[in-house]
Amino acid sequence: MSDVDEKSGQRCDDVTAVIVTYNPPAEAFAATLQAIAGQVGRILVVDNASGAEEKALIERQVAQYAEMAGVAFQAENLGLGAAHNIGMSLAREAGSRFALLLDQDSQAGTGMVAKLRAAYEQLAAEGEQVAGVGPRYFDHLTGLYSGFVQVGTFDLMQRPCEQGAEVVEADFLISSGTLVPLAGVETIGPIDEQFFIDYVDTEWCFRARAAGYKLIGVCDAMMTHSLGERRVRFWFPFRWRSFSFHKSFRYYYIARNGLLLLRRSYIPLRWRLIVLKRTIVLVAILIIIPGARGERFAMISRGLYDGVRGATGRLAG
Repeated sequence: MSDVDEKSGQRCDDVTAVIVTYNPPAEAFAATLQAIAGQVGRILVVDNASGAEEKALIERQVAQYAEMAGVAFQAENLGLGAAHNIGMSLAREAGSRFALLLDQDSQAGTGMVAKLRAAYEQLAAEGEQVAGVGPRYFDHLTGLYSGFVQVGTFDLMQRPCEQGAEVVEADFLISSGTLVPLAGVETIGPIDEQFFIDYVDTEWCFRARAAGYKLIGVCDAMMTHSLGERRVRFWFPFRWRSFSFHKSFRYYYIARNGLLLLRRSYIPLRWRLIVLKRTIVLVAILIIIPGARGERFAMISRGLYDGVRGATGRLAG
């Protein structure tokens, strides 16, 4: 590692940050670049066919970090999984040991990368096989800090960092913010591009666990990140729930890919039951909450139909 950077902590020269973009908001993307630039050896932006104005914006903003940053523009939107695979492959070719996966609007906290890397090195020294290490994140929509996800008996659980805990084993990590040792990807395999966007991280994490790898949350590594466009809190049923809203087309992938996951032999039975339950709850919630009910329901219906018949890839039309 190089000397300590005053703003971002230690720079990890063997890490390439892979930032996937699609028509990124200018201010948020600029903040993402600024937050990570002092923490990694290289930045690679993989753009999924943004519009002409947005491409020009990306080029201008990346040019500010020209000595360490580059852009791989794609001719069409290949999806999140494919973009991550392209980024990890290019990072490996550049000689990096790790890829840090980031969304276009996720901002790394001070020293996040160094903390993730140090946790990985400690676990590796202890003989653990680790597929990825991830940070906690602050969700500005809820004003809350995340825990790490584990699969419970009837639903997903957020396991918080208990006092004094340095790391927490998770059943899966969200892709944004995850530090991935590239040697492990060669064994586990690349991200499944057939899923296009939703559940790409979930599928890969369960595949990694089935191969004997662990996924680790690092308690003092932090970033800012939000799930969904907005959140709504309501009573349904028996308890209060907080629900993340997305653009309508995303519900196609959520519904379809949830069913596609059920076909994979390495998916635990408890997760299969949770997917079925959450799909039923999803349909009910989207009918109850006003605004674009018909559009959302159409996307879910089409997703369920395609999931049953095993359709994959990008939604046509």
